[in-house]
Amino acid sequence: MKICFYSATRSPLDILEGRATNRGGAEKQIAHLALALAERGHQVYLLYSDPANNEQPDKLRGIYCRRMSLTTWKHPGAITTFWRHLKQIQPDIIYARLPDDFLWLLGLFARVHKVKFVYALANDAHCNPWKTYNYKAWFHNSFYAFGLYTAHVVLTQHAGQRALVQPYTTGKLMYLPNLMPPISEQPRDYRATDFDAIWVAQVRPQKQLSIFLELVEQLSELRFAIVGAFTDTVDEQTQAQLKARIQKLPNLTYLGLQKPKETLCLLAHSKILVNTSCDEGFPNTMLEAWSVGVPVVSLTVDPGGVIQREGLGSVSGTFSQLMADTKQLVHSYALNSTCGANGLHYVQKHHGLEIVMTTFEQLMNEQCA
Repeated sequence: MKICFYSATRSPLDILEGRATNRGGAEKQIAHLALALAERGHQVYLLYSDPANNEQPDKLRGIYCRRMSLTTWKHPGAITTFWRHLKQIQPDIIYARLPDDFLWLLGLFARVHKVKFVYALANDAHCNPWKTYNYKAWFHNSFYAFGLYTAHVVLTQHAGQRALVQPYTTGKLMYLPNLMPPISEQPRDYRATDFDAIWVAQVRPQKQLSIFLELVEQLSELRFAIVGAFTDTVDEQTQAQLKARIQKLPNLTYLGLQKPKETLCLLAHSKILVNTSCDEGFPNTMLEAWSVGVPVVSLTVDPGGVIQREGLGSVSGTFSQLMADTKQLVHSYALNSTCGANGLHYVQKHHGLEIVMTTFEQLMNEQCA
């Protein structure tokens, strides 16, 4: 079967090449799924935008790469080029994962050419298209809403997203768990860790880095680490203030942007992962932590209730409880080991290659029959 993955950035390509990228889990999932499908014999294309026109391979790890410049309405000729790429590829399925002004074009092509357009939710905040964009909301939200409406299939990451997105799409709602490769056979050794707690994310307002820094300040006896780079969604003044706070903390190591393999290694050398986000979908960082047997302490985010239901760490709710949960999971070898083992078992059972690929291929066969 021929599958075309669409990305508004070149980040999935960077991830496939093993490079560090300042993008999030959505791009990782595009790369993971594309690679897994190519390895199973499907003809896979990555259609991505890169205005900088960086060097691109024609084929990477079995995936055919097609670059375009569809990033702005100021260059309408790019739409024609985009359509021509799709006609040349002649996909059976088109897959996209993030809000975009041009999703409707994918949906229109799919309906004209009798192929299937699959849209995968990446964040709970994307379920309601009218509340997705803050910048020129009337413009961007309208196009995203139209694109979401045109999808034949909308993939959800957890049960809670189904009810949130249902009023805004006519597509079939299906559950597809995030793919987590690779997965360790055994939990990492608690006693061989370098950090008590690690925070992994690209620095955006919704990630609430300042709360983590407050945690570091309050728990001065613990060793903390940060992995991730600042993005342009954080204004210069706020960036300067956060960086100044980071530099003043002797018990904090700022590691910046890391390659995927290095990030996984750093997680494996940490006792817990701390998540301070105010909204998420199903964070890849949580899956990565559990894939090496590291528990998660989350301020508020619990995707589909899985942390509490499966015993994968703690969901604190308040800052004072976040401090208490962090100390407890750092200092209790028994509790840390139990939650870590639960996390590894959960990922092996629900997010491994075979289960995700079987589900995705069933989706493809059903929709294209």
